[in-house]
Amino acid sequence: MRIKTVLVAAAASLLVGCFTPKSQWMAVQQPGARSPGDYSGLESFLATPKLVTAGQVKRWCRQKSPVRVLIWGQSIAEQFSAEAIKQQLQSTRDGCEFEVRNAARGGCVAQCLTGEIPWRAGGVAQPVDYFAKDVIPFRPQLVIFHVYGSHIAYNELMARFHQETKARVLLLTDHISAQPDTQSWSDTMAWQHLPVIAADHGFVIADSRLAWRQYLYETNLPPQALLRDKVHLNQEGEALYLYFISHALVGGKNSSVAVR
Repeated sequence: MRIKTVLVAAAASLLVGCFTPKSQWMAVQQPGARSPGDYSGLESFLATPKLVTAGQVKRWCRQKSPVRVLIWGQSIAEQFSAEAIKQQLQSTRDGCEFEVRNAARGGCVAQCLTGEIPWRAGGVAQPVDYFAKDVIPFRPQLVIFHVYGSHIAYNELMARFHQETKARVLLLTDHISAQPDTQSWSDTMAWQHLPVIAADHGFVIADSRLAWRQYLYETNLPPQALLRDKVHLNQEGEALYLYFISHALVGGKNSSVAVR
């Protein structure tokens, strides 16, 4: 019995070690403290400043055309429901119309979106500047963005948003996948590269990775519980991401404003 107890304790310690995020993360609950589907309090881990000022929203809502919202990036962003996000926005902005478009491209990493490499998953043989194709014609006012790939190409895309549009951009960090070999790079992107990129261009990060990790810790669930394969979201994973996005778009406890 003692050997069994020691082995269980060792396994638990290893699991917690694998899920130790950046130094600011403090797990204040214990595994099993949260029921699956209970997202209350997770917004404190998102640390998301308000994406736009109340005055900006009022100006947008006075315009004759709907407020244009673009969901863009790779396959994870492709799973974000444009209709659900539209309903969430309109439910909190009486009399304001929104046009939400999902133009994400599954399998198109950051280098693909910039036109550095071709979109093999889309059957495209030659590189294409998808920023010019997807973003410029739509003229988004809000952008919800998630992509994998090079931080250099990621920064190029953010520079173009900054220079070529007037959009407010919400950057989402990677969720916790079931691919151990990718976790280190996702940590580096989330907590080293993206804060610098966001600060340089005046955009906002919703640290979905940190909140996702906290949710798994408190519910005592494995990463696979929110996935339909090793990386893509199942229904529960989509619901959790939608909660994070909705929090960032329609309100949060942090009253600071990111305006460039």
